[in-house]
Amino acid sequence: AGIFSFMEGFVSLIRPDHFKGGTGDRTAGLRMNFFHETHRRPALTLGMQDFFAVEQLHLEPSSAQVFASLYLVSSKSFALYNRRIFTHLGYGTDWLPANTSQLVGLFGAMEIETLSNVFLLLENDTKKWNLGLRTRLFSHVQLMAGWWGLKEFSWNLSAFFNLQGL
Repeated sequence: AGIFSFMEGFVSLIRPDHFKGGTGDRTAGLRMNFFHETHRRPALTLGMQDFFAVEQLHLEPSSAQVFASLYLVSSKSFALYNRRIFTHLGYGTDWLPANTSQLVGLFGAMEIETLSNVFLLLENDTKKWNLGLRTRLFSHVQLMAGWWGLKEFSWNLSAFFNLQGL
């Protein structure tokens, strides 16, 4: 959800768990855009995910957090042969209190439009390579299928909306 023109938030249910009364692995995060992309300059975004364990928030213990990340990402798009290409390069730290962290170190991704609004995704998340396809089904619904770690199939159905007009 776009909270402001420079900030967005997200909430995800990663997978159901098998514990009685459990809600499944979940994650939430915030991203703040410091610079919007221009013709010469890439966009610069600061993001954090699973920040619930920050002691001052009094929400959850750090042992409950397994997707924590604090990162800075630079993104640039361009066109090549009438196809859109997006590149992302970032660096993450493990400064957030958590059981495990993600995106610690240098990571990056490339998205290449293969057909109209169908993108081939290639990324390295500091630990493994991932490959996928993403498309938008309706104006606010996105479908992604991926080969996680080049070993396991994964998929994602997401809805997104912008609160800016409210």
